[in-house]
Amino acid sequence: MSKTPNDFVDENPRVTGKPTLEKQTVGVWTILSLKESFVESLNPTHYWATGSKYLATLPVVRRFVVDVYTLNPPLVLLYFIREAWKGIEPGITVYISSQLFITVKPYSSSTLLSYLT
Repeated sequence: MSKTPNDFVDENPRVTGKPTLEKQTVGVWTILSLKESFVESLNPTHYWATGSKYLATLPVVRRFVVDVYTLNPPLVLLYFIREAWKGIEPGITVYISSQLFITVKPYSSSTLLSYLT
């Protein structure tokens, strides 16, 4: 007796404590993906294995960055400068806003009321 994809899909992975398959239908395609259980996500070794999986991709990412840099170095440097600015700019904006508020605050309520009366 052969099993269909529906036979492998478990409705409640939290109860069983083991990984299950999740079924999604997109148009004519049926996608089965592995869904980890809640019990498995509490295991600290699970995160170590996941992290080491990502660490294994670092040589490939490094090679990609070197290849892109080789194609156009000024554009890559401009990209990294832009990304750094995107991280710094909100802090600068908050600093300037706070300095403006400190400058305007003495002239706000009490002085304004004295001019109006």
